[in-house]
Amino acid sequence: MFSVSLGHNESVIALHCGDPKSKNKTHLLARSMAGRFSSIEEVEGTDLHLFIKKLGVAKTAQAGFLLALDFAKKCFTGVTKALTAGTQRGEVAKLSKSTKYPLVLHAANDYLSNPSSSHLKSFFLALKSNPETSPYRRDLLYRLLNVLKLHIDGEGATLSEAANLYQREMRHTGRPLSHRKLIGTTLLVKGLEYDHAVILDADSLDAKHLYVAMTRGSKSLTIIGTGRYIPAK
Repeated sequence: MFSVSLGHNESVIALHCGDPKSKNKTHLLARSMAGRFSSIEEVEGTDLHLFIKKLGVAKTAQAGFLLALDFAKKCFTGVTKALTAGTQRGEVAKLSKSTKYPLVLHAANDYLSNPSSSHLKSFFLALKSNPETSPYRRDLLYRLLNVLKLHIDGEGATLSEAANLYQREMRHTGRPLSHRKLIGTTLLVKGLEYDHAVILDADSLDAKHLYVAMTRGSKSLTIIGTGRYIPAK
């Protein structure tokens, strides 16, 4: 675990190595920090496209909603705290005096009654505004919201087509991410500059990845490792 105290407008990147295992480490670390830092997605957006593919072949509204719920948990912390037991089971739940978050309940019910991109977007926006949740994979979340917007606006006959269209657009516009505190891997930040860089597990980086990591911060560099010296590889 690490902590960084910086000004609101100061950008910071915390970096793991660029190997496949480290990709999941970035998401786990961002989740453990309850969204104070946000993890960066690979350009290909594998998790997003896999979700959209599964959603496209869901047999029922309930099955589709449960897929969306699993995806929401990849984007936010605290999702289950914002939902009633019935909603967590993918059921149209009744509003009662004990319902803590009616907005989320109504958004979930709307999707379960009519599983459209518009209702799915409303559900994710309701989660985003809920006090129990914190987005920790904002890159992933905002990609989904942008894909849904394209589909709602008639760009792409299917959600999958809208996702492919957005993927092409994003290669020119860049990631839909304005958060200033990020966690990523060396492969995802080549050519990018931040105010501060934190190298995580420095002992695991070879010379090439270490160079990339050490040259990302323009104001400060923090190196975290198990030994006093970084081994030359």
